[in-house]
Amino acid sequence: MQNRALLFRPNRATHTNMALPSQNDSRSEASMTITIPDSLAEALGENEREVLVEILVGLYEIGTVSLAYAADLLELDRIHFQGILKARGRPLNFAKEDLEQDIRTADWLCSR
Repeated sequence: MQNRALLFRPNRATHTNMALPSQNDSRSEASMTITIPDSLAEALGENEREVLVEILVGLYEIGTVSLAYAADLLELDRIHFQGILKARGRPLNFAKEDLEQDIRTADWLCSR
């Protein structure tokens, strides 16, 4: 069985080599190599971005990352990431951080 290495490096300019900043400090970045069997890589998706989407969906589902954080890592807005969750039949975890962001957005919209 062959393995495929997926390298996520600090580089937000491309989707294939994405930075993974800490959820608590958006300035810090880490580099991680994940080696998975080719059969799993093929099942997850054709490129690293698709694999990253699947990883973030799973991490979101178990509460490790927030919706806003997962969307940010994928360089999407929260609505688009919610669409990804909906397409996979995954429920929304409405975290306190998400509620606080919604309140800030509503306050901003009302003040315009």
